[in-house]
Amino acid sequence: KPIYRWEPDAALPGCCVYPRERVADADERDFSGSLSWMLALAIAEGFASIGIFWCPMDSNERHYQHQIPSVRYWIGRARGAGIRVTVHGDSLLKPSGPLYGCKA
Repeated sequence: KPIYRWEPDAALPGCCVYPRERVADADERDFSGSLSWMLALAIAEGFASIGIFWCPMDSNERHYQHQIPSVRYWIGRARGAGIRVTVHGDSLLKPSGPLYGCKA
């Protein structure tokens, strides 16, 4: 399986350069963390389904606070492209609370 990096590393078998130009079009700037980049790559490569595991995204940790909206955005982009996205386990990436405007 490929190991994506910004720059190649001959010491890592299977290492390849992340296709940033193919994934991030000039108008798209919502990449706040590696999970966003991975979701964008899965969309670009035409995956039929995406499973997200072990990503609780604890909002009490500062480095996740700005990543959560970005990852939710890419989950929405994937679903909009017809890709089934499943978030496993406890995660702030899952919908929570009642639906707005609906009785509980």
